[in-house]
Amino acid sequence: MILRFITLAMALQNAPAAAPPANFLYYECKVAIAINSNKLRDPDPTDWMNAGGCISYLHGFIDSDQLSAKRLICAPDGTDMLPIAANYVHYVDANPNMKSDDKPAFFVLLFLKDSYPCPSK
Repeated sequence: MILRFITLAMALQNAPAAAPPANFLYYECKVAIAINSNKLRDPDPTDWMNAGGCISYLHGFIDSDQLSAKRLICAPDGTDMLPIAANYVHYVDANPNMKSDDKPAFFVLLFLKDSYPCPSK
């Protein structure tokens, strides 16, 4: 009985208030942009968590690429992540097929590689 209650409580806690669009990263980045531009008045903790999810995910790709022997992403050092998130939203808007959840990591890598290419050697 207690296990059922805990399972139900966890499900309710993790259930979103409204279903986000298919591409959750896109949604998270739009929330981050809205918070930063003051278009989202009085953001709640879930909004802040979504915004952090966008920034952290994109930052993780850039950081991990810096450890690679053959770099694919060359965002300028010290680049603020919010403009990168805004660029991601614009890139997805221009390429609607990227709103699919089929291969989100592939699409993010494609975006970063296209938007912040490394110079040819």
